[in-house]
Amino acid sequence: IMNDPPAYRRGLRTVFLRINLGPYAYHLTFSINSAERQTRRTGTLSARPGNTKHAITTVWCAGVGPEPALCGGESRRAWGCVRFCPFYLAQSRFKLRISFVEMQRNYMDHPTIAFIGAGNMGRSLAGGLLKSGWEQDRLIMTDPAPEQRQAVERLFQITVYADNAEAATAADVLVLAVKPQVLRAVCEPLASIAQQKKPLIVSIAAGVRIEPMERWLGGEVPLVRVMPNTPALVGSGASALFANPRVSAAQRDLAESILRTVGITVWLPNEDLLDVVTALSGSGPAYFFLVMEALEGAAIAQGLEPSIARLLTLETAFGAAKMALEGGTEPEELRHRVTSPGGTTERGIAVLREGAIEQVFADAVEAATQRARELADMFGREQ
Repeated sequence: IMNDPPAYRRGLRTVFLRINLGPYAYHLTFSINSAERQTRRTGTLSARPGNTKHAITTVWCAGVGPEPALCGGESRRAWGCVRFCPFYLAQSRFKLRISFVEMQRNYMDHPTIAFIGAGNMGRSLAGGLLKSGWEQDRLIMTDPAPEQRQAVERLFQITVYADNAEAATAADVLVLAVKPQVLRAVCEPLASIAQQKKPLIVSIAAGVRIEPMERWLGGEVPLVRVMPNTPALVGSGASALFANPRVSAAQRDLAESILRTVGITVWLPNEDLLDVVTALSGSGPAYFFLVMEALEGAAIAQGLEPSIARLLTLETAFGAAKMALEGGTEPEELRHRVTSPGGTTERGIAVLREGAIEQVFADAVEAATQRARELADMFGREQ
């Protein structure tokens, strides 16, 4: 039914939604009442990981005109506030509201997570978990620098250790959030703890494959390798994950839940594809920043004030991304809609294509993928 208004008129009455609420993903099916344009249904909605359940007391859908589907303003404890790509029914946009009973929690839902490394990515993940409702006493962080530890304690009011082993001993999950160059030196002293406790280990160290990490940790440990990107620092990240065979289904859900607090997640069937992800979404923000730099500079050269050129460039980039995300339409189709025959956009795109822009990006992604493979070989080499 997404992006298909005629589907409503053909008699389709059931909508399937994937809902992200905090660190959990929910799947809901409900029906639309075509006469009243509103529906009320009851049932249960299962949350994962763990055995927590919400009971749906009310579900309703109401037309809200051209505004995006966004429910907000109510207390999180009283309402499930859901944001999703707008869908159309009889040419109208709708808002979904779900009223939940009190969430039943137990400590299996929120295991203790130790972040080894208090850098930007580790901090963003810890902050995302706290915003989603993770208990402060269930998060630990480490850093060798006293000033870093003090800054994290002030920011999050969580326990911060200087000793990685002390944190690992108290944790159910280890998030390795250190530079790839020092990952071996971090892992090897933790091998005995990893072998004894068998915690879930999540590595966000770029370019280090699972095989050397398993070796450094003593072998036979559940390990998830993640390639996040820098927009995770503002809650708009894109992370790809790959798990070794020792990671259980519940542990996969848990790893995904952690990363989902700072953006979207995808699972890969092959670890080698993480090199491509590194070249695409890992390096991709820099490609877009370069395009923004170029557009801004070109507008200034044509006479715009720098501040105006910057604002228009940023808002254009944001608006284009929002259209691509929320409209459900292929980028090619969106481009065609903007490109009027004989117009300014057509002339500008012709110049870009004369410069073989598609091939330039293809060459850039290929070069970055190759470099990711080279770095992975280097970081995993026996020393």
